[in-house]
Amino acid sequence: MERIALEVDEEMPATEEPVVTVTGTAGRRWVRRITQASGSPGNPLTEPAVREKFRALAGRVLAPERTRVLEDAAFGLAATGDVREFAGLLAGV
Repeated sequence: MERIALEVDEEMPATEEPVVTVTGTAGRRWVRRITQASGSPGNPLTEPAVREKFRALAGRVLAPERTRVLEDAAFGLAATGDVREFAGLLAGV
């Protein structure tokens, strides 16, 4: 990490996706801009990635068992077609 310099462009709007520029020791530069953020409609997350993100966020405020129950219920909605049980679980949060 001591060989890496990070520079933030304060002029860039917070709503814009960042541009990353890597400059090698010989001066060669690589520039990459991700125009579709991870999780956006143009760059959707995989189901395992969504589940991981859900566990990370829900786990900040819920017990592990409660997080698991809500995760299973949320990802089971397509199969059940009935949101009443899920709504009840959310009401108990």
